[in-house]
Amino acid sequence: MWGPELLGIFSTAINFHNGLLPDYRGLNATPWSLYNREPETGYSFHHMTAGIDEGAVVVDGAFAVPDYANPRAVDLSKCVAAAADAPRVLDAIAFKVPGRAQVGGSYYSRQDRKRICRIAEPSLLTSAEIMRRLTCFGLLEVRFGNLWWEVTQLCERGTPSFATADGSLTVRRAMFLPPNLYRFYRGIRGG
Repeated sequence: MWGPELLGIFSTAINFHNGLLPDYRGLNATPWSLYNREPETGYSFHHMTAGIDEGAVVVDGAFAVPDYANPRAVDLSKCVAAAADAPRVLDAIAFKVPGRAQVGGSYYSRQDRKRICRIAEPSLLTSAEIMRRLTCFGLLEVRFGNLWWEVTQLCERGTPSFATADGSLTVRRAMFLPPNLYRFYRGIRGG
């Protein structure tokens, strides 16, 4: 976050944000818009202020979310579209365009992401909900008994698995397993 003294050095400071403002201020705008099943997503260029993503919007763009979209592909599409808007952004800076004030909206923090990606009781969620979170955010922390696993891929059959509200899911890929558990995991996988 930039303070008022640093921002005061510039006559105009514009920030690129990979979400539509004011609805997706903060971090992980693309994953949140996909998780919330928004029909469209986009990007915003806004004046920088001391508040996070709160400045007036000078240029933005939106497009329909493609079927089976993943956050990386959508972010790439946003960057390509935003690059095409560079002349409009430079004009906004040159002509000191005040922009459109933001009213309302929402803010997503690191804590919000941690809250949705940390699953203490997977048996309370459906398999579809867990898979949706993994697809949108790319990494889940799932508790198995007393251990937390950082899960990056899940599938429907195999071991090790955990119970969901409507069945079970199997960990296909996890990060940073404890050494004893990793040896066990490799042993049952035949590797």
